[in-house]
Amino acid sequence: LILPAAEAYPGEQLSPATAAEPILVQGIIDCLVREDNGWLLIDFKTDRARGRALAQRLDSYKHQIKLYAQALMSFSSQPVAEAYLYFLNTGQTVPVVLDLLTPMQ
Repeated sequence: LILPAAEAYPGEQLSPATAAEPILVQGIIDCLVREDNGWLLIDFKTDRARGRALAQRLDSYKHQIKLYAQALMSFSSQPVAEAYLYFLNTGQTVPVVLDLLTPMQ
């Protein structure tokens, strides 16, 4: 997935020239299941963080899931119907609300 730097790194203070630079975003989806209504996307986390420390990390983790969904929908005709973060150490599941619910045409 190639995105402008500003989209790949939201919240960063980037100069206008840097913000427009194309960035190759790569990663590995931990779990992807095709269901009747679209893709189920799960990213496993091994953090031992809890409470406030975990809350501080959630935004970047959710952004990561959204990038995975965007990449998946750029080549799939199926939408990403559901996305979750699953914390292995605590057994906690965090749903990720996706703004992109339809595949790219």
